[in-house]
Amino acid sequence: MVIVDIFAPSLDKTYNFMLDEDSTVELLMIEIIEMIDNREGLTSPFLEGNFVLCDRDREIVLDPSKKLGEQGIETSANLVLV
Repeated sequence: MVIVDIFAPSLDKTYNFMLDEDSTVELLMIEIIEMIDNREGLTSPFLEGNFVLCDRDREIVLDPSKKLGEQGIETSANLVLV
């Protein structure tokens, strides 16, 4: 498990998440979107290709088909969900 901050520009908010680095980014994005929606009282159905998760520090888009850990994401990473 890694602890990361995820910034959601559309909401202008940062959320703290504990994520399984052995899960694919696509699966994690679905879970992240569901959790943010529940917290904010929103409905944002996940549709493949509508969202991307980016590493703010390295300025890269994470590959949704790869595991989080494979892409070098560690505790204290700063991510962006757009």
